[in-house]
Amino acid sequence: MKKQWFILFCVSLLNVSFGAKAQESYINRKTKFTKEKTKTLPFSDRWSIRTNTIDWITTVPNIAVEFDVSDSVYNRWSLGAGFKFNYIPRSTDFSARFTYKIAEARLEARKYFRSYQMFPYRSGHRSQRRKGWWRAYYVGPYASYTYYAVQFSEPAYKGKAISAGITGGYNVPLYETRNGGAIDLDMGLSVGALYVDHLKLKNGVPENIARILPYPMLTDLRVGFVYRWRSVRRKYVELNEEKILQRHTERMMKERLRLDRKYQDSLRQDSLNWIKQNIRIKKQKK
Repeated sequence: MKKQWFILFCVSLLNVSFGAKAQESYINRKTKFTKEKTKTLPFSDRWSIRTNTIDWITTVPNIAVEFDVSDSVYNRWSLGAGFKFNYIPRSTDFSARFTYKIAEARLEARKYFRSYQMFPYRSGHRSQRRKGWWRAYYVGPYASYTYYAVQFSEPAYKGKAISAGITGGYNVPLYETRNGGAIDLDMGLSVGALYVDHLKLKNGVPENIARILPYPMLTDLRVGFVYRWRSVRRKYVELNEEKILQRHTERMMKERLRLDRKYQDSLRQDSLNWIKQNIRIKKQKK
């Protein structure tokens, strides 16, 4: 009887141990899968559509799309293309007192960052380091091609312009829908070099002008709205701790090598000074 109870006890113990190991392996696999899954973004979450209200106020319909370069949650770069247009006829006679007709295509790249991500290991409380985490700043290059016909008063201008420079600004989350979409506020501007090639009309006398302006120009001013499938509140926030630690270690190693070289140079200089001093003393004794 005791032998049977002992056998039952051993069998139950084996079942419990195998079950615990199976559950542990399942949890480990699930955790690993979750970590791998959260390291990438769905294809839809990488897109955004934006429009500029300032252009709409000036009667210029516009739209732009933006796409993240990588599906990694650590990605900070995106590429965008925008277009704005209000109809420009082939021949503009400037018969109206006011004329503002423009068509523009623009390409740009943006790198997003948070205020607390610039110095992730600086001193201070975590809440202080993450101050302003909801605002995503961006900066990057742009290039644009514009065709325009403009007349506010004499003279009138009609021609084309090519511009390249830097764009910058920030995004702020406004509203998130139940389905996961979100509307963000986009505020920024673009400044760059400008090449113009236009016809200038003054008192009915045409004059062709083609030149690069000798000073940077404000080429775009944005106060607009962005629709994203994932709000900017939840994007561009992950930090790759491994890369940050690696860069920090490399900087520390470079600093240590610099200090070692400085120490060796100081020892070498001290030894040279000691030799010179001894030679001077020997000469004085002679």
